[in-house]
Amino acid sequence: MALRLSPLLGLVALSLGCAAAPATAPAPAAPASAAAGGTTIVAIQPPASPSGPGPIGRAIQGIGTGLRRVGQGVRNRLGMRFPGLESKPAVTSITDPANSSPDADPAAQAAAEIKASEDGAEQKIKALRYLGRIGCSGCYPGIEDAFLSALEDCTEEVRYEAVRAIRSNGGGPCAVCASGNCCSEKLLKKLNELGSGMTDNGCFREPSARVRRLARIAVSNCGGYNETAAAESVLPAEGPPPVVNEAASPDATPPPAPASNAPASDALPAPTDSASTATRGSVSNTKIALVDYQKVVPQSELIAARVDDVAIREADLLLEYVVHHPKQPIPGSLEDLPFATRQQLIKDAIGRVLLAREAARRMPAEQVAMLIASAFPGASEINPREKEQLLAEAWMQQVRNTTQPVDEAALQRLFAARYATQQAPAQARWEQLSVNKQDFATRAAAIETLDFARQRALGVDAPAPSGFRGERIHFAVNAWTPLDTVPGARRDALSRLKPGAISGVIDEGEMLYVCRLLERREARPLTLDDVRPQLVAAARQESASRFDDVYVEQLRSKARIWSLLDDANDPVEP
Repeated sequence: MALRLSPLLGLVALSLGCAAAPATAPAPAAPASAAAGGTTIVAIQPPASPSGPGPIGRAIQGIGTGLRRVGQGVRNRLGMRFPGLESKPAVTSITDPANSSPDADPAAQAAAEIKASEDGAEQKIKALRYLGRIGCSGCYPGIEDAFLSALEDCTEEVRYEAVRAIRSNGGGPCAVCASGNCCSEKLLKKLNELGSGMTDNGCFREPSARVRRLARIAVSNCGGYNETAAAESVLPAEGPPPVVNEAASPDATPPPAPASNAPASDALPAPTDSASTATRGSVSNTKIALVDYQKVVPQSELIAARVDDVAIREADLLLEYVVHHPKQPIPGSLEDLPFATRQQLIKDAIGRVLLAREAARRMPAEQVAMLIASAFPGASEINPREKEQLLAEAWMQQVRNTTQPVDEAALQRLFAARYATQQAPAQARWEQLSVNKQDFATRAAAIETLDFARQRALGVDAPAPSGFRGERIHFAVNAWTPLDTVPGARRDALSRLKPGAISGVIDEGEMLYVCRLLERREARPLTLDDVRPQLVAAARQESASRFDDVYVEQLRSKARIWSLLDDANDPVEP
């Protein structure tokens, strides 16, 4: 069938300069066969590929190109009157090489750089997962630097994967001997900053909560981070150097002055032989009140316990006992106390040292400084043991979960032990009118005024008494209240009234009352729902106590501890 083009299509193609494509040179024909010896090989020629668009395709392409040129020309002509119609440069991708050139707009350059970095996040994550399987072995020293760089990456997913990779090979029972763990000082310092570091404004340096949490877990898997410099800045030596007691024995060794480069274990020093120290609860608004505890308890140099290099003196334990038992005789030594009391004093003191040291290592310095400033405002001297107690309590509140759900079985157990045989007292809810007798010239005038209000409440249209002033009458609605807590006259009236009934004028001391009973609940056995809030609080307190004991035992297992109660050692003099 012959192909015919319309005259209009031919004219348009001609006016737009559409020229026919030059004919392509025919490809050399492949040989049909070849002879090899006595064998003739016949070649199968593949089908010929299309050489390009046909006549119709070339005509349509020419039409499209021509129309675009005409349109651009018209728009540019109209641009003299309508500039907005002129052609605009094509919008390129953010990562187009032209946007990274020095001549590009600063915004385009910044966007191109950021987009390129963000687009490379998946590649970084893939690399970090691989490095996490390799570990920080000595064969590849560049792995640690790669992790450090990833921990500072601007992309949150990259930082998370870096911490995750470090954590995956940092823990385990053989973490100390593992050759591939990533628990170097540099990495632990960076992880500690991610997990607990704070800015000067009191905000976390790491904005991602999941990165902070995983960083703290990674530090814990590596055995913790012992930041000596941080411990020194958290617990500075305050006040003047210790003064040697002039009345002490000439053989007594003067305590050393606090050194600025003391090791981390000395960040919580034992009380020195100073002439005065603070007692618990002696903080004022301006200065901590100092008491010479040589006048309170015997000044003993005996060491009662040691936690690593921190000494706990007998004098400190005696002072602790006197503060909490002010009505008991002052003991001359720990031997004067029952064994169970001595055991508890030493156990509590060791726990405080461990918790305070953990707080000094893991709490941000800014947070510790704020705690100390709020607890000891304006204090020029602070007893190290007071500071130790403060940090120990603050750290336990931080690590303890006080909002965990309470098991219903635990509530039932506590209810059976504490409230099963108790009665819920009778309760009432009522409205009342009252006047104060002192607002009237006589008691009779006060009664007359309140009785007038009572009559009106009953619907009686009684005349107002002479000199009546409504502002002297006070109205109140009492919520559910145990009747055994209501004064006698009103309690008797509320116990007799029927719901909706109004009492007569009740005389109680300086006040007169008229009560209208709304509802009353008679005494009945207590149910669990009656005391559920108290039971939940008690259950959480029990759980917190168990958690505290377990947590302190974990800290004890990692420390070198000795006390007077150990049979294997004798008391050590300082």
